[in-house]
Amino acid sequence: MMLHAELPDYICLPDPFSTDFYERFAREIDVYFAYAFSMSTSHFLVELAAERGVELRSIVDMGCGSGWTAIDLARRGYRVTGLDLSQNMLDLGRSRAEVVSATVAWIRGDFCDFDLDQPVDLAVCLGESVGYLHTPARFVTHLQTVARNLKSGGLYVAQFSFPIFHWATVDCDIRPPFVVFSGFEPIARTARGTVDGVEVEFDAYGDIVHYDPASQICQSHLRVVRHEPSGPVVHEQLEAHRIYHPAEVDALARLSDCFEPVGWYADFFLDAPLAGRPDSPCFISVLRRR
Repeated sequence: MMLHAELPDYICLPDPFSTDFYERFAREIDVYFAYAFSMSTSHFLVELAAERGVELRSIVDMGCGSGWTAIDLARRGYRVTGLDLSQNMLDLGRSRAEVVSATVAWIRGDFCDFDLDQPVDLAVCLGESVGYLHTPARFVTHLQTVARNLKSGGLYVAQFSFPIFHWATVDCDIRPPFVVFSGFEPIARTARGTVDGVEVEFDAYGDIVHYDPASQICQSHLRVVRHEPSGPVVHEQLEAHRIYHPAEVDALARLSDCFEPVGWYADFFLDAPLAGRPDSPCFISVLRRR
C-alpha cells in the first residue's frame, strides 16, 4: 500500500488546512457552529461509550472549533479537553464556557501531533475535520497520535463525509484527471445570525465540483457574507478535502497497529447503522484502542 504518495502535480488545489480564514471570521463561522450543534451528538457519544463497556470520565474533542460539543459534554460532568488550531475559535469557546460555568481545558494544537497530561477514555473528531488529512500516511499519523492519548480499550469516534455531503448530482462527466459533476445542485449549508449588530451569513458547499478519484480529493467552498450598511461584503475561501471510505478507514486503522474497528453509523443515533443507507451524506466510525 502506497502510504507516502504525494498528490499528483495536476491537482490544482489549495494548500493543506490553514487557520487564516477561521481566525479572521471566527465569530461569523460560529454562527454556523451554533446552527449545526445538536445535543443529540453528546447523547450519542455517552450512550455509545456505555454500550461498548467504556467507563466514561474523560474526553478529548479534536477540531473542537468554538467548543459547542465540548462544553455540552463538560456540563454533563465529564473532564473535557478541546483541541483546535484556531486560537480565536478556542477563545470563543473559553468565553462561552465561562458564561455557563463549564470547565474545559482548551489547547491550541494539531490533531496529528499533541500530548495530553494523561490519556482519556474517549476521543472524538466531528464535523468531517479528518478530511483535512489529504493522504493515507497523514491519517495513520493522526491515528497513532490519538492512540498515544487514549486509554487501552478507549474509543475513537470520527465523522467522515461522502461526496453526496457536498453535492447532489444529476449527471457526471469523466474529464481526466477529474470527475466533473454537471447538472448539479450544490448542497449549501447556510446559517444566519448577527455579529456586532451586522447581519451575517455563513455558507459551506461544494460548488466547485472537482473530484480527483486517484487522490480522493475534492474542493469545497466557504463563504462569509456581512450585510454592511453600504451593502453586502463577501469573503470566500476554497478548501481541499479528502473523501475516506469505510473499508479504507478499516484497513488504515488496522495498519496503524493501534485500533480495531467496532462500529459504523449513518448518524448520531445508536439505531442508525451505516449498512443499508446508500443515501447517507456521512458516516461515523467507531474504533477501539488496542
